Order: sequence, then C-alpha cells, then structure tokens
Amino acid sequence: MTLEIAVTHWLESLEARNVKPLTYRRYKGVICAFRDFIGPETYMGKITRTQVEDFFRIRNGRHPATKALEIGILKQFLDYCIANAWLQLSPAASLPIPRWRVAERKP
Repeated sequence: MTLEIAVTHWLESLEARNVKPLTYRRYKGVICAFRDFIGPETYMGKITRTQVEDFFRIRNGRHPATKALEIGILKQFLDYCIANAWLQLSPAASLPIPRWRVAERKP
C-alpha cells in the first residue's frame, strides 16, 4: 500500500464520518503535507520515525498547540493504517506531544 492510496482512503473515511468542513480541511492539509514530504509512492511500511521527526522539524516555528494538533492528526492517520493492516507499527507512536502554558488573563 502506498502513502498516496492510504491518504485517499483515510480522507474518504473522514468524509463518510461527516466530519465538519473545517476539521476536514485541517486534517487534509496536514496529511497531504506529510504525503508530499515523504513522497506519495512511498510504501507505508517504509516510513520511518526519522522521517516523521524531520517532517515536524521543517514545520518548526508553529505554536506548540498547533504542533500538538498536527502530531495528533498524523497519529490518527497512522492508527487508521494499522487498523487496516497497511502498517504494523506506527513510526509516530512515541513521538512526544509539545506542552505549553496558557497565559493568565489580566482583569
């Protein structure tokens, strides 16, 4: 199974679940950027943890909350691939999610 085909199936599954349009655009944007970075013809089993880390490294400069959301989206996609037996282990399984502090509001 290539990354391109897996992405297509996952996006179709999102549409079938009737996710909100804004959510769909966000998920699609992250996964398509990942696909383009890795290469659409890459086989799912060939994706490495290093490639995942490099993908997020080039997306540096984003707010930690945005980065956490994007890591969550990628993990959901990879979990979907595992559930469909296209991947045995997630290369993002132990990827740390950024933490941040919410600034206190002044009265």
